[in-house]
Amino acid sequence: AQRPLRRLPSLIVRSVALLWAAARRPFVVSAALQALAGLGIAAQVLVGRHMLAQVLSAHASFAAIAPALAAFLVVTALVAFANVGRVEQQRLLSELVASHATDKVLEVATSAPLIAFETPGFHDRLERAKTNAVVRPVHVANGVIGMCSSGFAVVGIGVALFVMQPVF
Repeated sequence: AQRPLRRLPSLIVRSVALLWAAARRPFVVSAALQALAGLGIAAQVLVGRHMLAQVLSAHASFAAIAPALAAFLVVTALVAFANVGRVEQQRLLSELVASHATDKVLEVATSAPLIAFETPGFHDRLERAKTNAVVRPVHVANGVIGMCSSGFAVVGIGVALFVMQPVF
């Protein structure tokens, strides 16, 4: 159980290196959209708290609540757009990573001597490598993006809670 945990940091570093090599720009755009969504969640919590305080105040009127409600709706729309953009970037990133990995498999295969293609063992390994080049890098890309997204969300909520109540 401890051995896979020890390997996790190196696997994450190698995964990020793969993403960087395969699709640098989409990776950066995806990370930026994730950060924006994380900050948006923090803003939603803070604006929601302010809006709730306005509703619960003794002088609650729609005119008093309207600015906070408008701010909450704008922040919610921004978070939704950031998430849609992030999903699209994730799809693009997955395709580019799979293509990059497939190219690497083909580079190795073309450097093998022709006689190797006649052996069933080589052919089986090549087929497994081609199949895994399409599937596994996509899982790696999705996993790294999911970890980043969750990390940004946790930081955003943590910042919001700290601003609201530093004791938390």
